Amino acid sequence: GVGVQGSAASLELTNVVLSGVSSSPTSHGAKFEEWETGWINGGFIENHSGVGISSESSNLSMGEGLTVLNNLGGGVGGIESSLLLDDVLLQGNEGNGLYAQGGEVQLSSVTLQGTVGIPGRAVWVDNGQLSLVGSTIEGNEGDGLYLVGSTASITQPVSGLETTVVSSNGGAGIAVEGGGTLEVVGGTYEENTLENIRVSGGNLTLSDAAIRNATSESSGHGVSLV
Repeated sequence: GVGVQGSAASLELTNVVLSGVSSSPTSHGAKFEEWETGWINGGFIENHSGVGISSESSNLSMGEGLTVLNNLGGGVGGIESSLLLDDVLLQGNEGNGLYAQGGEVQLSSVTLQGTVGIPGRAVWVDNGQLSLVGSTIEGNEGDGLYLVGSTASITQPVSGLETTVVSSNGGAGIAVEGGGTLEVVGGTYEENTLENIRVSGGNLTLSDAAIRNATSESSGHGVSLV
């Protein structure tokens, strides 16, 4: 993998293939630390025993068809970082597709699917900020979006051609816990195993959204406020 560390450095990767070869649990695809500025555009980051892309106290932009695939430590992991993903596929990663502790996450035209293992969540934001626009979150073993003590907004592109879809996830479509705040404008939330949207101890603003067909007979609510 690639490691970048230091307060002045920056790194740009374009159409690079980083495939894991090490059995070490710390073998990440690309790692950014201490306010690095990084760009990863296109290419593949796959099959690492650690996290595909790891960011700590850094500013990182990812896009242009980048694929983050089948990494055992998760797809993208951030601690107190600014993570911007635009036109990115995260698929088949283990644990979490994207995990962020603190910091800010912006997702636009992102597909997160097939996350496996425990907890199997597509996106987990812990005490951070999330903005999601026109993205697809489907077929993950756990929750689609899991937000703890976070502020999140889900909106649609101005063009209206690519709306957000959160569907067929093994947990809730969206779960908010720990006093978080969620604003949802538009999009489709359907056929998630548990609730399509669940808010526990937080705040929800919901408008112009299609919510239907949660599949669990015991707890498959469209929207649950507890």
